[in-house]
Amino acid sequence: AGAAAALLGAFALVLGSLLLAGPPVERYAGADAVVAADQEVSYTAKPWGSEPRTVSAYLPERVRLDRALVARAAAA
Repeated sequence: AGAAAALLGAFALVLGSLLLAGPPVERYAGADAVVAADQEVSYTAKPWGSEPRTVSAYLPERVRLDRALVARAAAA
């Protein structure tokens, strides 16, 4: 039972790594242009009586581009 659990855990780790890994850079070699969105979001707040504070966080999923922006870039 212990060996099966270890094997299942290793399989889950490999599968998770494959699902979260980014695409290989070589796939963009033939592209005329590569457009990507910022993968980080920032928020600035000014609490009452305090200096402004900016907090940033990386987004867990890939940011998608708006279809209208893609169409405008393709037409250019």
